Amino acid sequence: MLNRRPLLATAAALLAAAVALPAAGMDGEVAASAGAFDAGGGDAIAEGGVAYRWRPLRRWRRAALEPLAGLSANREGGIWAYGGLRYERRLGRRVVLAPSFAIALFEAGGGKDLGGVLEFRSGLELALELGRGRRVGVEFYHLSNAGIFERNPGSNSLVLTWSTHR
Repeated sequence: MLNRRPLLATAAALLAAAVALPAAGMDGEVAASAGAFDAGGGDAIAEGGVAYRWRPLRRWRRAALEPLAGLSANREGGIWAYGGLRYERRLGRRVVLAPSFAIALFEAGGGKDLGGVLEFRSGLELALELGRGRRVGVEFYHLSNAGIFERNPGSNSLVLTWSTHR
């Protein structure tokens, strides 16, 4: 079993950053999510998460590349902290499509064992701009170790997202 202290310390630091950075005037976006972990696997359980999306590294006319960091947990004690990149593409004035890729540290808790502590998170979010920097969306993402460990069952999640930016 993994020693949870380093993972929990990382998770606490990510959560603190997601709260403190916007308050300190950093230009970025805070996102919250809730939905189903292992969706479609027959044993879906509740999950929730928070993420911080920094100001874009690069902007194009209707797109942006931005770093992100987040923390998610499920009802059975599973917890994962992740960091990576997100490519945001506008589809019209109010609709945004955003694929993302991140490296994650994972602890199964009492739930599904994904095979190892190092996992990869790849997702796709479709969101609607509501005005005043707020968005609501739906995201599908896959979490797995890409076969670097002996076991690689993977998990799919389907979550609703709510985000706000400065």
